[in-house]
Amino acid sequence: MSVIAAANDIEKFITRWTASSGNERANFQSFANELCRIIGVEEPEPAKEVGSLNDYTFERKVEFAHLDSSRSTGRIDLYKKHSFIMEAKQSREKGRPKTCPVSSILSNQTTSRADNAAPIAHGISS
Repeated sequence: MSVIAAANDIEKFITRWTASSGNERANFQSFANELCRIIGVEEPEPAKEVGSLNDYTFERKVEFAHLDSSRSTGRIDLYKKHSFIMEAKQSREKGRPKTCPVSSILSNQTTSRADNAAPIAHGISS
C-alpha cells in the first residue's frame, strides 16, 4: 500500500469515528477491529470458555485487587497478553472537538488534552 493510500485510509477512519455518537459498548469492537486493519495487525480472537486462554480478546475477565485488600471482578475491553490493554471511554465534552485535525497527528504535533486524564491503578491478575 502506498503512503498516499495509507494516509487516505487513516483520514477516512478518523472521519468515520469522529462522527460516531453511540455509546462505547455499541462501537468499541468495530472501532478496534477497524483500527487493527488500518495499522496492519491481526484482529482479536473470539473468546474461549476457559478465561486463562484468552490471550487476545475483547471483554477479558479479570480480578481487581483494591487498596483495602478487597477484590472484585471486572472486564477489560480489549486485552493482549504481554502487550497491552485497551479501555474504551466516551469522553466527548459537549461543544468541544472530539479529535484533533489529522494534519496535527501526521505532523507529530501535540494536541492532547492531558489535563483531563486521571491515572487509575489496580492490581490485575490473569
